[in-house]
Amino acid sequence: MEANFNNLEERLWNYIDGTSNAAEKTVMEKLLQDNAEWRAKYQELLEINSLLQASELEEPSMRFTKNVMEKITKFISHQLPKPISINGSSGVSGYFSSRLSLGSSSMVLAR
Repeated sequence: MEANFNNLEERLWNYIDGTSNAAEKTVMEKLLQDNAEWRAKYQELLEINSLLQASELEEPSMRFTKNVMEKITKFISHQLPKPISINGSSGVSGYFSSRLSLGSSSMVLAR
């Protein structure tokens, strides 16, 4: 029943939008004449269509894209790992050299 209803609505929207081919248009006109359910749904969709046509579309502000991009950049920058800095050394070499020196002293203590 649900699929049938969706098909009904889709066919009616196509008819209202004028995208039905000639054969479908003829069938729709006949159905609207003969079927009270189709006629009621058609009237409902016509009202919705006229409301949509009458409403003004909101446009985003001129800064919308810039605001979104700034927020994305800020979000991503908070997600990235911070640069490694150990014992005043920065970068990967400073990190590994400090780890190697700590590791060798730990090994000496473990003996």
